[in-house]
Amino acid sequence: MAEVPWQQNADQILQDAFQTFCVSVQQPVPPGGLRISPPLSEHERRNFIGGLHAELFEIDETGIAHGLLTNSSEKSEVELPLFAYQPPPPRLRREAVSLLSAAAGLILERGWLASQIEVRPLPLNADLTNDINILIKSIEGQLLAAVVIKRRPHELEKLARDLRQCGNRGRHALDNCGFPQNHSTYEFCATRQPPYVWAVAPDSEICLRMEYEDNGAFDFQEFSSLPPRSLLELV
Repeated sequence: MAEVPWQQNADQILQDAFQTFCVSVQQPVPPGGLRISPPLSEHERRNFIGGLHAELFEIDETGIAHGLLTNSSEKSEVELPLFAYQPPPPRLRREAVSLLSAAAGLILERGWLASQIEVRPLPLNADLTNDINILIKSIEGQLLAAVVIKRRPHELEKLARDLRQCGNRGRHALDNCGFPQNHSTYEFCATRQPPYVWAVAPDSEICLRMEYEDNGAFDFQEFSSLPPRSLLELV
């Protein structure tokens, strides 16, 4: 099936931004141009382009996405690098595209207000896979859901397994955790207690409805997707 223009545009926009980025950091463009792995899903393409057209974010000449998707609690702009070059060669930070797409989709497809979506600030060398990447809040500022971005679908399954083990165990430190890859997500949940955790990877998602106990322990029910805004606003 032939791709429609918005699908083609998403890949081409990233290719063009990558070329400009390589010039800005004085690095040669790798043979074959930008490698997008895994490929963009249809939802990612649609929401990425939709976010650009709606001016929810923009990409500057250094390959950094910024704009209206901000850290709303501090009223400061979040800078999200789409590319990296240390160590060489230059490459796409694949999870960054998923993050932008997920945040834009919450607004464009799921009806949340931009002021309710908080993209968490990240240093230039941040690993997106090891933390909570988006917070969804009520109009009054109550935390309703935490969003985790993963690179591949199997990482969502591992996240759920790891959180189950850590939640059953209760409070424990990173150096005493058998599941360090997702320990920061456990710590966030145990401390901030979001009612929902929505985990997203290209073409895949899971949603956990959290049930908290004492001393960092919790359990959850697993769903296929994040409930609609109307349901979460009533939590």
